[in-house]
Amino acid sequence: MRLLLIACLALLSACAVREQVDFVEGPAPGAVWQPVLVATMRAPDPSQPIPGAERSTEVTFGRYTVSIPPDREAGSIPRQRNRQSPDPRRHFMLAEAQPLQPAAFTAAVRAQLAEQPPAQREGDLRARLQHHLRRGDLSHRADEA
Repeated sequence: MRLLLIACLALLSACAVREQVDFVEGPAPGAVWQPVLVATMRAPDPSQPIPGAERSTEVTFGRYTVSIPPDREAGSIPRQRNRQSPDPRRHFMLAEAQPLQPAAFTAAVRAQLAEQPPAQREGDLRARLQHHLRRGDLSHRADEA
């Protein structure tokens, strides 16, 4: 489950410039819809409700629901190629995108952590945050704490 969540986060926060993101119009048979919470330093995309390619000086937050196709190879994130129609039975697609305010994002993270066994809560989150801080993906400002 963690690997799937990390793969989804990588999909949503990838640095590669993308054209338009395709939203699935309805659930495909056998597809799994996985909600993902995202904090990013990417500026909002002006043409769609997702983070864009440009960097930002502010952290933005969102909840995104990723449609994961059935029968995919573990570890792969299949996306449609140029001129290929998006197909939720074969491709990762977004089902929903919801920008969140910082307080709503914090509440959502706390709610998801509360669903995990206590032994996994702090260590797992701390390890992921330390990884991203080392890479410079996140910045912390004392005035926002």
